[in-house]
Amino acid sequence: MKSVAKTISLKQTDMAQFFAWASRRMNDIGDRAVRRGRLTLMMGLYMLGMNYTAHNDIAPRAPADETAIEVAVAHAVPKITVGDTYGQFLSTAHQVTPYLVGFLATTEGFELSPYQDSRGFWTIGIGNRTTPWGGAVGAHTGRLTPAQAYETARWHLEEKETYMVMYAVMCEYCPDLTVGEFLGLASFVYNGGPHMLEPVLPERGVPADVAAANRAANNACSSRWWALRQTFRTQRDALDADTVHELFAKYPVQSFGSVLTALRNGLRGRELANNLANYLRAGKSESAGLVWRRWLEACLVSGDIKPADIAKCPMGGGWAFMKYAQARGQKLIADKKINFDLAPMFIEWVQRPMAYDARSGEFVALGNLQSVESVMPTDVAEVLRSGEINLTRSPQFEYYADGKADAPKKKQFKKGGEQIAQAGITTQTPRVDLSHDDRI
Repeated sequence: MKSVAKTISLKQTDMAQFFAWASRRMNDIGDRAVRRGRLTLMMGLYMLGMNYTAHNDIAPRAPADETAIEVAVAHAVPKITVGDTYGQFLSTAHQVTPYLVGFLATTEGFELSPYQDSRGFWTIGIGNRTTPWGGAVGAHTGRLTPAQAYETARWHLEEKETYMVMYAVMCEYCPDLTVGEFLGLASFVYNGGPHMLEPVLPERGVPADVAAANRAANNACSSRWWALRQTFRTQRDALDADTVHELFAKYPVQSFGSVLTALRNGLRGRELANNLANYLRAGKSESAGLVWRRWLEACLVSGDIKPADIAKCPMGGGWAFMKYAQARGQKLIADKKINFDLAPMFIEWVQRPMAYDARSGEFVALGNLQSVESVMPTDVAEVLRSGEINLTRSPQFEYYADGKADAPKKKQFKKGGEQIAQAGITTQTPRVDLSHDDRI
């Protein structure tokens, strides 16, 4: 914070010296920008300003009101940055994993015992179906502790596919995202994988030339994500932006969904979030469950709802709130438009969930909804209650091991997801039929 404050407070008379120093550094940064193709001038100047005091030609003076500047910096919108490697990206993304797991628990559930989903697949936790060593969840899968279920979710998000997809997309199209943008889009990706961003194009029922072009586009998409998955499995934290760019260049994106198009065009906030309204169908019909999920994701992306507000939402609360809003004559999404104006109503509703009672004609309090905090491990629940998001602290919520209150006895979670010795179930994202974009 001090270095930021000092950089901001450079004397005007020193600016000429600063830009002289900057011009000597821009060649190096310019080379990197050409190679990566995604560094912007603003990011370059920001990096120069941050490094200037460390490699200085001049000495910055103290600001006239350092306290005011530090307060302004402290209230700056925190962002997940892509960094040069997946490890650097994960160092900040890891800090918001508790909020993403909490959000997914409100939408997917947080089941400690195996159950069959709507399509008959045995799942557990936040909708996971397989173990890290390839075994499928079944009727005889043991009950998980909250620590095991959380570790299952964390392992899948950080070490399987969701965060890898987010890292690759950010490398190619947007070097940083606000916490809300990251959480909303990561939930979106978790729901259906990379095809949520890059929909599969039809190869049947279209003219032959169109089918051939679509087949080539689909093959490029499959080849790129297969190569990224294989590289990620071997390199993990060492996967770098250059490798991502090379694979995107080798297998270019030819099918842009509306969300990916918005990211490519630099849209953020509500303009980006509103594109989520194009993904409401499960099969050929609109899904009510996807309506409230897309609405919550969009309000996170836009910033109208904060992560701390989602943490207070009860399990299944999105559905209950949608019914509450409908009883008041409001729709969460109408005519492919997100109703952001309902966000204040939601923030008030999570403090005291209510539902419309048709028999009495009145709104009554809901007392049977379980809170997300109540099913999480103790330290994660404490963070969700606090609403704290600090992207610069040392990694926390790491891996549960013997000695922690919520950890399974005589069982050890290990980094890397290789195995949870005779303990919980760690799984892959359930794949649902949501890979299309309604506008295509």
